Formats: sequence, C-alpha cells, structure tokens
Amino acid sequence: MFVVAPLYTCLFSFSFVGLSSPVRSGIGLSKFIPRRVQQPRWKSSLLSLRRPTDMQPPTDASNVKLKLTYLQMKGFGEMLRLALFHGGLEFEDERISYEEVQRRRSEGLLPCGQVPVLEIDGVAHSQSMALLRWIGMRTGLFPVEHQLKIDAIHEAFADINKNLFPNWYGHILGRSPVDGALLVPMTDDQKSQTLELLNTVVLPCRLQRIEATYTSAGNDFFCGSAPTTADFQWYVMGSGLVEGTYCEGVSTQILDQCPNLRRIIENVAKLPRVVEWNAAHPE
Repeated sequence: MFVVAPLYTCLFSFSFVGLSSPVRSGIGLSKFIPRRVQQPRWKSSLLSLRRPTDMQPPTDASNVKLKLTYLQMKGFGEMLRLALFHGGLEFEDERISYEEVQRRRSEGLLPCGQVPVLEIDGVAHSQSMALLRWIGMRTGLFPVEHQLKIDAIHEAFADINKNLFPNWYGHILGRSPVDGALLVPMTDDQKSQTLELLNTVVLPCRLQRIEATYTSAGNDFFCGSAPTTADFQWYVMGSGLVEGTYCEGVSTQILDQCPNLRRIIENVAKLPRVVEWNAAHPE
C-alpha cells in the first residue's frame, strides 16, 4: 500500500537524508514561495499608510491624542463626534471638503479610501461602526451586559442605510473605491420607484420592527435609563428623518407609527452634553 506522507513530515525528513535545510543554507524560504502577482496601480497608494495592525489601540483613551476627520456635514461622522464629546474625550474635529477627501484618497492617506477616520496617537483607523464601538467601550456607551442588543440595533440601522444608498447617490453602486466616481446611474423611473417603495414599504416595515423588538415604553433609551452608542446613532439618523435632512424625498412622517423611537430622539437631544454640542454646532 502506497502512503503519501504529510508535507511537514517530508520537509523534516530532508535533514535526515543529508539534504541541507533552505534556511540553514542561507537560501531562504522566499525562494520556494511564488512571487506575488503584480498589483493593480491603485494599490500602490496604499503603501504610504500606517496600518492599524501596527498598533493595538489603548484601552484607556483619556491620555491619547484623538483626531476625527469627516466631511463638513453630519452624515456618518456626527454620531462619533457626539459620542466623543458626551464621553468626555478631547479630540480634534477636522472637517474637510469632498475635494480634500479625493486628494487624500489618491495619495493613500485614508484607510479604505474613505471618511470618517479617527487618528489615535497619529495612527489612522476607519469604518464608522468600528470607531463608534471603540469610543463606546472607553466611555461607558457600549456596556458589556448590553453588547448583543446594541450590536443588533446597529445592524438593523445598517440595513436601513444600505436601502438608502441608491437614493443618496442616484447610482446603484454609489461611489467607486478607487477614485470616488459614481457608478451605474439610475434612470428617473428607477429613482421614482425606489423612493416610493422606501416610503411605503421598506422604511415603515424596518422602523416598526425596530420599535417592536428593541424599544419599551418604560425606557428612556434602547437599553434602559442610560444612553448607549445605539442611541447616538439613532439620534442622528432619526432626527434627520424627522427633519427631512437624512435622505431627500423620505417622508418626515415616517416615524408616526413609532412613538418609542421618537421619544428616544427627544431624550438624547435633552442630554446636557448634546445640548451643549448642538448649541456650538447649529448646522
């Protein structure tokens, strides 16, 4: 019976039959590894980034230097600003134009080629929800006993944002990760149908499910009497929906059947640090 030995067994056996190890002989294992396929040009700009994996973010954020970079709007950056400010973490609030985003993307200065970006002691980190959780874990806004519920709420809001992306951009695939160009334009008929279904089916259904599953008439916030990262995310999204600024064309009455969700918006708006922040940033 012919038996094929595992690869690692064969490698070890070489030294016992007089063959020299590639490492000991100075050849190096790289000689035995195929060369990498040449990378596309857009990947070359990534070489200038300091990778987040080079540094483990500190567990105590009170003594680190924080710089938050986002567009000159609320969008996906405002919940981070509010969480930082409410949590008492000092940070530089950098607001840049979309043209500046394009420049930094082309020069490889933005992880994942987009904003928001949170620099922690000079190292850039991206992805808004990862940043929000990091802030929450260091400010008490992401308590361990409620993490599963908070994460579920974040995912539910992420589903809503995915539904809104075509309406935000007027293009099915949004922006190109390479240069920010808009991809696959929608026809006027598609835009009209999308907006109608958002207002009559998609958003009412998703919001009412969140209302029924994750809120309670007896709670001020999603997880009881204290706010969490989920409340700050919802405050930015929900107040924008009510005001008609979160997504153009979405009905401002979209929350009429969600009294608990409306109350959470009002309660977050009353938090002293939120009142202070909004007074200083009336945009």
